[in-house]
Amino acid sequence: MFKRRLIAIGAALGLFAAGLGQAATSAAPVDEQKIEQILKSVAVSVVKVEARNGIRKVATGVVIDKDGTIVTTALISPGDEKITVLTFEGKQFTADFKGFDMESGLAVIQVKDKGLPAIALGKAGEARPGTWTASIGFSPENTPAITQGIVSSANDERIRLNLWVMPGASGSPVVNSDGRMTGVLRGTYVDEQPVVFVFQDRQYAGRGTVVSRAEASSSGMAVAVPVDVVLSVAGDIKKNGKVLRGWIGIDVWEGEGRLEIVEVKAKSPAELAKFMAGDIIVRIDGRDISSGLVFTREIRKRKPGNEIVIGVRREGVEKEVKVKIGEYSEEEGRRELESRFTKLFPRLEDQVTIYQTLNDDGITTALTGSKKIGMSLQELTRELAVHYGAKDGKGLLVTHFPGDSSAQKAGLKIGDVLIKADGQALGKISTLLMLIDQKKKDEKVKIEILRAGKSMTFDVTVVGY
Repeated sequence: MFKRRLIAIGAALGLFAAGLGQAATSAAPVDEQKIEQILKSVAVSVVKVEARNGIRKVATGVVIDKDGTIVTTALISPGDEKITVLTFEGKQFTADFKGFDMESGLAVIQVKDKGLPAIALGKAGEARPGTWTASIGFSPENTPAITQGIVSSANDERIRLNLWVMPGASGSPVVNSDGRMTGVLRGTYVDEQPVVFVFQDRQYAGRGTVVSRAEASSSGMAVAVPVDVVLSVAGDIKKNGKVLRGWIGIDVWEGEGRLEIVEVKAKSPAELAKFMAGDIIVRIDGRDISSGLVFTREIRKRKPGNEIVIGVRREGVEKEVKVKIGEYSEEEGRRELESRFTKLFPRLEDQVTIYQTLNDDGITTALTGSKKIGMSLQELTRELAVHYGAKDGKGLLVTHFPGDSSAQKAGLKIGDVLIKADGQALGKISTLLMLIDQKKKDEKVKIEILRAGKSMTFDVTVVGY
């Protein structure tokens, strides 16, 4: 039985944050003197990265060339107003955001002031299973810190490491026994699922959320991006501002041994190819698809403009649909980050604030803030969809109205199920948030609802600004 989860295709199902894992088995016949030498030689190329977008986000970065190019985690994003880097010597520089790649979970920034020493680079394949490895970053006291372990496994896309991950270490270099970088740390490995890590940085001046301590249990493993992938991603971003990735524009529900399309994005390659909500994905280019993760990777590794054939089962009949791959845009990537890591992206919340509370019915999310329509919503589960008569299994349930609610004034009621906004199907709250965010003050949004099984439409005024 698959664990049920909603996956935005192609959502990067990588791990973006680093946290405290369980103690790992240290390996490696590397003596203390050599470890000290490695730490000293590598630390000069390691920086602490701080970004602000309403809160503070702190990660680690590594300088990879003489031009001051720094690779860090993709949670450092285009929405960040100010990015600074801090060296172990206490020097501080302003950095420019160059681009990010959701598939690898990496971002590239560049300091305006040159002179930061670049790390010595290893080669693909040097991180072999059983070899000694270490991750180098910042201690809570802002001093150089090193943790050691072994390479557990490695392939072309990722390196799994058996080592203890320091707080705030996402973006740290992973090195071999010669002190050469073999990868960049993405985070802890937990059953292929992203885990958000947060803790309060007490040593660093100011307040804010730091990507660090796990909110879920850790397997004690860490995941790194291989050095050749790091250099390829960084090179593409420096040249083009992005890495070209495939995208077709569907959301799928994975569960009960199947991969079901629940939403087809408007004007997407999937819509042009006439995919439909309810289609069950069974194969891609003749290859059986075992999971959403496999499907995501297959889409993402293809270049925009390529054609693929996706096998689907529709109303019990299998058919093949040819689709021309589109480009996974920076806008899509940012939306994906914001929807999956809402705690770390308050720029969106400044415009349409998301307040989440846990109640007996699950998580309820309230839409308030500078741009708002004034209601609290809950995404439908399959059981709720059946109860409220949402035939395609998706919708947003109205659970509460705050005072002076524009939606309530327009005629909406608690218990209504929102199914469309301006003609766009609503399966996720983030879809409505993005739509409202694009509206101007006093513009209308056309909301289609289900009430007692009947479809009704209301024009709701967006207020704020």
